[in-house]
Amino acid sequence: MSPGAIAERMGASSRVDVLLAKQGRADKLHLRRRVEFRLASQPDAKMDQLRKKYQPINAAGSGHQAKANGAQKQPAPPSDGLEDDSGFRRAAHSLFPEERLSTGWRTVRPIGPGLANLGNTCFLNSVLQCLTYTPPLAEHMLAREHSGSCRAGDNCMLCRFEAHVARALSKRDSATIAPKAIVGRLRSVA
Repeated sequence: MSPGAIAERMGASSRVDVLLAKQGRADKLHLRRRVEFRLASQPDAKMDQLRKKYQPINAAGSGHQAKANGAQKQPAPPSDGLEDDSGFRRAAHSLFPEERLSTGWRTVRPIGPGLANLGNTCFLNSVLQCLTYTPPLAEHMLAREHSGSCRAGDNCMLCRFEAHVARALSKRDSATIAPKAIVGRLRSVA
């Protein structure tokens, strides 16, 4: 079969398709085919269950999307003055005063060292790195407010995390840190 016939049979419509067929790479034509979707001929019971169970969060934004999913627009609950500027309900009790929370770094800090993999701890290490370099949390941990009033002693995971953050953000050399104190106490928080 000639390359042109192969291209025609595969639905080649462009010059690139014909060139691919001539070069003997007709298998690549499958990748260039246009995909057309059509409605299912029979109802999908699982999809109907999901439509009843979940409502799209953006249903208010597009009228036809809400109708297609079967979701009805619900009226917003009356405002009782307990919402903040973004529309979220304010907390009844705060564990930490908002005015003492800083959203950025108070001082410029160098990039700290990496963490040593202690077996299968690579995911744990990535979470520790994310938490260590989250400015509000790191600044709070560096203030050492928790460990100053903690009565749990060596068994407190938050005290260990405070020590880890302080070590990671104050260490200037390029040596890695082995988070043994946190890994060894994972069972106490799991």
